[in-house]
Amino acid sequence: MFFLDNVNSTIGVDILVKKVEHNGREYKLALTDTAGQERFKALSNLYFRGAKAIIFVYAINSRDSFEDVNDWISTAKQHCDNEEFIGCLIGNKLDLERQRQVSYEEGLELAQQNNYLFLEVSAKAKLGIDNIFEDILNLVLQQKEEKEMAKILLQQQQQQFGVDDQHDQINNRIDLTDVNHDPNVGYGGCC
Repeated sequence: MFFLDNVNSTIGVDILVKKVEHNGREYKLALTDTAGQERFKALSNLYFRGAKAIIFVYAINSRDSFEDVNDWISTAKQHCDNEEFIGCLIGNKLDLERQRQVSYEEGLELAQQNNYLFLEVSAKAKLGIDNIFEDILNLVLQQKEEKEMAKILLQQQQQQFGVDDQHDQINNRIDLTDVNHDPNVGYGGCC
């Protein structure tokens, strides 16, 4: 990825592919750059569905962009059907340090409140950009491995306890029926 001075801001949605290598394998990350403008928010909501990771970007030299990130985080939490999406908060434009309006600590605090990764980068100076995608890919793959391990453990437990039908296991519940109670006689009380 590289920065071009003559490229206009995203209008609507821009879809990109970023190739990242991990443990000798190449992964293609589908990136959807949704414009941060309010008028495109409804369109952006569609892209939150099914997301495995969401990157929220603000400019460190713009207090308004930082304050808007809270709204975007809330919107993503409402519209992303993957409750376990990996969040990453990025303070961009580190090359404009002298014009900083948002402290590193403020960004870090917001990220920690939401249990997100936090980085400050400069797309223009190419500082920290590749690390973002590598870190997120590592977390997505780790999350996938944990889910696969949990599935294996569930299957082992099912075999151990003689549960053959996965449907029964998924719908398993505690039955509080009194085995000594005559179903033709009520208990009384409020219910």
